[in-house]
Amino acid sequence: MAEQRVGKVKKLLRHATKATKDDRSEDENRTIAAAADYLTAVAAARNERLNALLDDLDRLPPDLDPNVLRIKVRELLQAASQAGSIGPHRQARVNAWRERVRHTAGPGQAVQQRVMAGEEKRLPQLHKQVARRMWLERSCPRCGAGSSEKCVVDTAPGDARQVPHSERLKPIIDERREQQRAQAKARRPWRVYEVTCPDCGQGAEKRCTTSGGPHRARVELAKEFTLQRKPRPAPGGHQP
Repeated sequence: MAEQRVGKVKKLLRHATKATKDDRSEDENRTIAAAADYLTAVAAARNERLNALLDDLDRLPPDLDPNVLRIKVRELLQAASQAGSIGPHRQARVNAWRERVRHTAGPGQAVQQRVMAGEEKRLPQLHKQVARRMWLERSCPRCGAGSSEKCVVDTAPGDARQVPHSERLKPIIDERREQQRAQAKARRPWRVYEVTCPDCGQGAEKRCTTSGGPHRARVELAKEFTLQRKPRPAPGGHQP
């Protein structure tokens, strides 16, 4: 959510600064100044967080649990990515921690990697069902990658995955399927007895009071709803 807000502010700032200073109103100038101050504060906070994480890692005991170390290094790599340009000195420290965590993994990591690789192969290839431009639109609930950031390998923090995690893509597919179901439902023709008869007032699923079938007005109303692609009623819901 924070990444999305920063992206919106940056977009607003780029759009607002296209006009020359003389063409902008006082409100627009105040908006630009506020946006610039916000982005400056965000950048400062991200740099402070990166420095704090680096200092915390330097104070860790040498015999720290490898699993805990991987979590902390993952946080460091995400913070470095969000901070943008961090300079050669801090980048070297970040790189050193990335390499260290690769060589301090526990003896069970190789087994875990093989198990996870097998699970990934058995999972449906969701990335083939989602357009590439949509892969990074939302954050990943599994590895914590923010919008526009690539997912990271679970067992090797800092290594970017070639495709997003399934947990990141499945909601997109679920939403698309729900839209398709709704559209298909809207395209199905209305049944005569799904509408209330304008002539005799009989409600949904109740036959008209005539002996020769539904009133003509009821038939025409069902046709009209179909042409208008009016959403069909949910089961047990209110009928027009």
